[in-house]
Amino acid sequence: RVFEKYDKDRSGHIDPREFREMVYEMGYHLSDGEFELAIRLLDKDGDKQIGYDEFASWWRTDERFKKLQRSA
Repeated sequence: RVFEKYDKDRSGHIDPREFREMVYEMGYHLSDGEFELAIRLLDKDGDKQIGYDEFASWWRTDERFKKLQRSA
């Protein structure tokens, strides 16, 4: 459901703009560097988009957002 909500254009992928919106709406404010790192970590095939399988693998982790944020 979360994937479908943020795949605004129904492309079957979440692009970086859609992912940034999702992260922000869920209350996580990533720096530009953290955001770029997050995309690289989730985008396993390097196509600059997050496919459902890539998203689902990340979403199932307990500390999904914590892993995207740099330590202070």
